Amino acid sequence: MGIPQDQALTTPCPICESARTKYWFAKDTHPLYRCSNCRLIFISPLPADTSAVYGQDYFCGAEQGRGYVDYDADKGTDQHT
Repeated sequence: MGIPQDQALTTPCPICESARTKYWFAKDTHPLYRCSNCRLIFISPLPADTSAVYGQDYFCGAEQGRGYVDYDADKGTDQHT
């Protein structure tokens, strides 16, 4: 998948709303962008149905090499103090 030219310069950051975003790469056919202002990496446009990406196996099982083995156990390691 090539760079989506229609979104290359017009996709604002969903967090800080900066226009300084650039196409980063595609993952599973979804274009990812990186904000030069806050460094967020995000998909745009968001899929209307995310169940194919975030199904039950994403949160428990980590099948196909992505997601969590056990989300409830893993989420504690990501918390900031």
